[in-house]
Amino acid sequence: MDVHLDPSLAEEYSNKAQATRVVTEAWAEEEMYCPACPSSRLEPHRAGKKVEDFFCPRCDRRTQLKAKRGRLYNRVSNSAYEPKVEAIRGNRAPDYAFMEFDPEEWMVERLRVVPGHFLTESVVEKRNPLRSGARRAGWVGSNILLNRIPAAGQILLVRDREAVHAKEVRDQFRRTSFLREFGAEARGWLSDLVDVLEEIGLGPGDEFTLREVYGYEEELSKRHPDNNHVRAKVRQQLQVLRDRGLIEFLGDGHYRLR
Repeated sequence: MDVHLDPSLAEEYSNKAQATRVVTEAWAEEEMYCPACPSSRLEPHRAGKKVEDFFCPRCDRRTQLKAKRGRLYNRVSNSAYEPKVEAIRGNRAPDYAFMEFDPEEWMVERLRVVPGHFLTESVVEKRNPLRSGARRAGWVGSNILLNRIPAAGQILLVRDREAVHAKEVRDQFRRTSFLREFGAEARGWLSDLVDVLEEIGLGPGDEFTLREVYGYEEELSKRHPDNNHVRAKVRQQLQVLRDRGLIEFLGDGHYRLR
């Protein structure tokens, strides 16, 4: 994977956003590959498919590319809120590729893919409607909250201008692909629980307690305001992670991350 971008493709564009889109999409078409299967490339979007930027010709996974000059922070502005939530609830959310590039040297600094099964309602923020004087008055957009997506769901393809080996990328993608088997609510809880385990600071082989996880009860309640039985839900989802071989029960409220 060559991390150099070609700025000459945008010479006729004075608008920075348009220039960014043209250059980064051309790069992605040449250099990106599918993290979910052995396909070595992604195809540009098909006619009439406005919800995708690219798709895999082998496994048909869809990818949306979001590129930024410089660093991406916790909130990334995105498309209309309601269609995004409907796609999440219907398990149709695409993968997202978030690119950060140096606009002076035109090099990809970092590229991470968030699999669609990590797009949950708790990581999508509803924006205020556009004001009455705006061209699209009343339109409601969304933000993707990157800080709510666990590290396991932010798979690096480029790190500090260096391409990560494709096998490492696909191995990481495969570890969490079981989430696709669950509905939107269960995926949301599982993703948030993985996020909690990362917040605790656990590494492979580390032990933790149910009491430590309960320490995040207030935050989980905010993310899932319709659930009045957070602790019971936590215990249920820990059982799912155990059944998937990600954690081990040691007894008496003690666990080990595998």
